[in-house]
Amino acid sequence: GIGNLARLAGDARWTRPESLHLTLAFLGDVAQGRLAAVQTAADRASLTQPAFRLALGGSGAFPSWDRPRALWLGVSAGGEELSRLHAALRAELAAGGIRLEERPFHPHLTLCRVSPRAPAPSREAVERWSGSVNWARAAATVDGLLLMSSRLDRAGPDYSVVSRHRLPRERESSPQD
Repeated sequence: GIGNLARLAGDARWTRPESLHLTLAFLGDVAQGRLAAVQTAADRASLTQPAFRLALGGSGAFPSWDRPRALWLGVSAGGEELSRLHAALRAELAAGGIRLEERPFHPHLTLCRVSPRAPAPSREAVERWSGSVNWARAAATVDGLLLMSSRLDRAGPDYSVVSRHRLPRERESSPQD
């Protein structure tokens, strides 16, 4: 499990399990007066995508394996749905006058941040680790999105839920005669 990965990147800042998350859109500082617009955008975007199944799989490094500063887990199922939800959220935020940075959406969970001074783990070692984990146990149904705030302290980011936005349940298909 994760202990094997920890040995590959020993001098890393590990994401606390309770802080693992998948970011649809990073907004940066939002003025209190703009919060209602963000919540409206999240409400509207959440209505565009029915609940779906998400599974983890694969791994990688940002910005690249040549200079890995963060190790991440990828998404093996649910990526298309996440991309549609991201696009809807981006459009709704823009309609409310809130622009996101222009960079491709890449759904992932950040596992750790690697110190620039530390030797970086090899791509082969991380991929071997990722291939050895039974990710089926980490599959889940995505039935909503959360608007979160974060505050950085010495232990890392401290997240709190600002609002919850439910995705509609997928309609049951009617039996064919």
